[in-house]
Amino acid sequence: MSETFLRIKKSAGREALYKSLALGLAVAMLLCGLLLLLNKLALPLPLPLLLIPGLLAGTAVFSVSYLLLKKSDKRLARHLDRTYHLNEAVETMIAFRDAEGELLPLQRQQAEEALRALPPPKSPLKRFWRSAAALLVSAAVLIGAVALPTKSAEEPSEDTPFAISSFQLGALRQLIDEVKATEAMTPSARVEITAELERLYTTLQSVTTQFRMKSEVIATIVSVDMLIENVNTFKLLAVALDEGMHDDAKALAASLIALNGIGFGEDLVPLREHYRGAEATIALGALATDLTASLTAVVEEYARLAQDPLYLGLSQFAADLSAAAADQSGNENTVSALVDKAFAEAGDDVGCELSTQYANKTICLRVVDKLAEIFHIPEAEIPPLLVNTVPTLSTDQSGEGDEEDENENAGGYGEGNELFGSNDTIYHPFGENGAAHVPYGDAYGYYHRRIEDLLQYGNLDETTKQQLIDYFARLSDGSKG
Repeated sequence: MSETFLRIKKSAGREALYKSLALGLAVAMLLCGLLLLLNKLALPLPLPLLLIPGLLAGTAVFSVSYLLLKKSDKRLARHLDRTYHLNEAVETMIAFRDAEGELLPLQRQQAEEALRALPPPKSPLKRFWRSAAALLVSAAVLIGAVALPTKSAEEPSEDTPFAISSFQLGALRQLIDEVKATEAMTPSARVEITAELERLYTTLQSVTTQFRMKSEVIATIVSVDMLIENVNTFKLLAVALDEGMHDDAKALAASLIALNGIGFGEDLVPLREHYRGAEATIALGALATDLTASLTAVVEEYARLAQDPLYLGLSQFAADLSAAAADQSGNENTVSALVDKAFAEAGDDVGCELSTQYANKTICLRVVDKLAEIFHIPEAEIPPLLVNTVPTLSTDQSGEGDEEDENENAGGYGEGNELFGSNDTIYHPFGENGAAHVPYGDAYGYYHRRIEDLLQYGNLDETTKQQLIDYFARLSDGSKG
């Protein structure tokens, strides 16, 4: 075969390779740049989705381009003949390169001379300018995407103007009136929640930015949540009874956690049947002793329970059972009447207080939902509510696992009744990598810093400040409230 033809073939092969590489690289950079722009401006994407599609598309384009540009001997010969008007001399040489004949050497010599007489190839600039332009454009897109700051990673725009509307004022006033009119809840909680909402009502009329508005509303939500968590005592008392030794005390703990006043009275009916007959006195004494020990231990740890109606109702129930067990009359009917009275009064007193605490929780959730609705606060921006945190009791365990003290609940992880920062996944709009779903613990620092700013510069009263401090202390290190 002609040496000149082989040289031209090698040159054409290198040109096809270089052009295909440039085109594949340009496509890969262009697609990666566009995906990066999408990630920064609109839709957060994981790193693999930013790189893999571009690499795959670039490889595919390179492969297809190389197959199309690389010419076989016949195609290259046809191209040379038609481009340089060689009257099919090169095609004939290629077609009969393995044949023998008298005229074929002369034909090959003529083809070789024709190939040698071809003009030199165009300069690289003329041959590769399209490939170079594609690389420059795609590189510019990729560099621009890398240099562009992440929109969501910037500090929230505190300059976004806000002016409370008459509708929002009216809706907030209606919520305040609704809380005031709720007689089913604890009076002190009603007064304090009303005061918090009144403070918010007054403060928001002078707020001028969206960020400050959200900070004030979320601070009120946290404060109301903390107020109800401090007023409602059913969780502390349920955990205390559950830590006792008596199975019926644990059953009472489960009834308390259900937070159903009517249901508590119904749960006492089958429990009462355990204490009939000749063995009732001894069994009653054991239950009363266990209840008294658990209640005494919890009030020593939480002094505020000493005047709590639910604690007093359970203490009175234990005392009544103890008195019935200690009756010296020897009359079984007398003991039975005392026990009936103790269970009936417990159903009324404890059940009534559970209904009150249920109303407290209901109003808290109502306030949170309405504030979020009125001021368009996304659910993901609201910290986990303590009122939704329910400790796991021994009666709830399925027997799987050995970590009896590790309780996972709606508010986070805890030991006993101590709470820790949640690991639940939430939508965080201002994370380090832009808006994304992250574990709550990763977003904790951001919200904590905002609350610190609010504590320092916000117009908060001392009570609210202390409640915010206590709230984040409980979320972060499990300190008891």
